[in-house]
Amino acid sequence: MRAVETGRPMLRAANTGLSCFIDPRGRIQGMTEIYQPAVVEGVAIAQKNITPYVRFRDWAGVLATLLAGCALLLARLRRLPKVE
Repeated sequence: MRAVETGRPMLRAANTGLSCFIDPRGRIQGMTEIYQPAVVEGVAIAQKNITPYVRFRDWAGVLATLLAGCALLLARLRRLPKVE
């Protein structure tokens, strides 16, 4: 998911053997087996473009949550009986 969020390839190298190359669309291009020495090759191209997630981070989710909360509150207030 991190590769898709940022629009950049992800290269993961680990001592346990679970190393992999993931392209910017989140597809695994190569992966090693656990505890087996191996080499994974891939092409990682430097990019200058940024995705909406990189630009705004979690603000879209925060804003959506606040708007949903306000909508629920307004709906609740409209259903309350009027005091005369």
